[in-house]
Amino acid sequence: MSELTKIIIGLAIVLSSVYSLLIWSSVKGGKDITIYLVSIAINILIALWFWYMATRRTGDPQDGMGLGPIMLVCGAVTILIPLICVIVYFIRRF
Repeated sequence: MSELTKIIIGLAIVLSSVYSLLIWSSVKGGKDITIYLVSIAINILIALWFWYMATRRTGDPQDGMGLGPIMLVCGAVTILIPLICVIVYFIRRF
């Protein structure tokens, strides 16, 4: 298994766990889960956009070599969105 596949699987497991706990706890507490569903959709859109950028053909002999900055931005956003959701959850909880 490649390193990228391991990272993607690990990230998917962590995001699924975080969102499932947030949604389960919010439903149990009678709170609205719309913000979590929107966050999941945004994470999926970012992942699809990055996949599109990484796999498109440009005719460049160094295909994929310039993806570092894009990967950093997408990774940071992918981590910040669930973090914001956790903060919102605790603000709504207390």
